[in-house]
Amino acid sequence: SSLWPLPQRAKTFLALSSSAGAAARAASFATMDRAACAVHRRELWGPRRLTCEASSKPLRSAAAADPRALDGMSPLQELCNAATMLVPSLVCAYMWLALPYPGLRCLRTALIFGGCLMHLPFSFTYHLLLAGRRLGDAAANVPRKLDQTFIHVTCISSTWALSPTISYGFLAFTLNIYFVARLWSKTNTMFERMINIGLATLLYGLPSLLRGDCAEFAMGASFFLAGASAMVLGLRGWGHSVMHLFMGGIAFLSMRSAWQLG
Repeated sequence: SSLWPLPQRAKTFLALSSSAGAAARAASFATMDRAACAVHRRELWGPRRLTCEASSKPLRSAAAADPRALDGMSPLQELCNAATMLVPSLVCAYMWLALPYPGLRCLRTALIFGGCLMHLPFSFTYHLLLAGRRLGDAAANVPRKLDQTFIHVTCISSTWALSPTISYGFLAFTLNIYFVARLWSKTNTMFERMINIGLATLLYGLPSLLRGDCAEFAMGASFFLAGASAMVLGLRGWGHSVMHLFMGGIAFLSMRSAWQLG
């Protein structure tokens, strides 16, 4: 059926020929465009499709288009990232002060606790800067590099705390120094950085498996994989904070393993 019935066409024609013809013509064209778009939409996609040729490309949100936003996260989500970054250090502090296990305070647990404390200010500051949109590029900046550099520093101290031999500790130290060098290189990629952090974390998780403590390794791997999955999935911008919470579980297991080694 025709979009415009005959009487309507006649009225429109008279309006276009009147003294206010210019205004009526503009309104008429707009009405025709909307009607044509609606018919085009129904014919191609059905009544529930809310798009047409003029708007077929999805529009990105302002947050996703903002280079100052890491993975499109909002300022509130970045503040939450900064707050949840306290969790691993708080877990270590609780265990150090409350002594849930007798004789927990020793050199090995001090290395775990110290590693968390060294990383905390750099990560906390980075997320606060992202929340305030103070960085022109959320990824290509010095605070991000410092944050990830001290992730590797934490991995070094944790590996030394849990290492079965001195040679294994030196191996982990050498690899993490290489990872840090790559981190500051101009040719690295995000994928490479994430793989290197994963390998560095695995290096201080492997000693429990080498000791035959499969249950401890499985629990640590579960916390790590759950956190990594939350970060990759995004969870509408909350995945990074969820990952920080799972790091608290890793901190607990690391402190307990270091205590068992004495």
